[in-house]
Amino acid sequence: LVGAEDGQVHVCHTGTKKVVAILRHFEAPANNATNNNGNNMNEGDEDAMMEFPMSVEGVGFSPANPNWCATAGVDGVLKIWDLTRDGGQCRHVCKVEAQDTDGITRLRWHPTLPVVFTATGSGKIYLWDARSGTLVQTITGHTNLINDMDIQFMSSGAAIVVSGGDDNSVRVFEIDVPTLLQQQTPA
Repeated sequence: LVGAEDGQVHVCHTGTKKVVAILRHFEAPANNATNNNGNNMNEGDEDAMMEFPMSVEGVGFSPANPNWCATAGVDGVLKIWDLTRDGGQCRHVCKVEAQDTDGITRLRWHPTLPVVFTATGSGKIYLWDARSGTLVQTITGHTNLINDMDIQFMSSGAAIVVSGGDDNSVRVFEIDVPTLLQQQTPA
């Protein structure tokens, strides 16, 4: 699974060393869209298209369900894909409401639960329920872009998240993921 600057993700078969699917993470705007300068774009206008944030910065397969993968981009969108359908069908498009271009810098799947962690350019970490595409929790602490994060998953399902950012800080968070998921599930 490899992300690219053009908004595409290539799914590669490690046995055959061939691309088996191409996922389109970034959706081109409608023909009447305007670029960042407010100018109308024409179809095929590559210079204008390059002004849109398209790069895919995070990719990963779900350890709990290997037919699912996630893609995340500088457009601030996390997409959950089902690779068993039509060479890859988008199950959910996840984006925080009222969000400017809060690009995603990293993503990581929980090893046993259907949860994706994303780190962002605004210094927030989001936890997403991959089954429904809903935001489970927002973690704050950084004041600037998160460059990297790593997660130690405990046998209880809890997660210890370590993140480092452009605010010259390293943050450590402990998250009880199973309890958060139970709170999301209607009784």
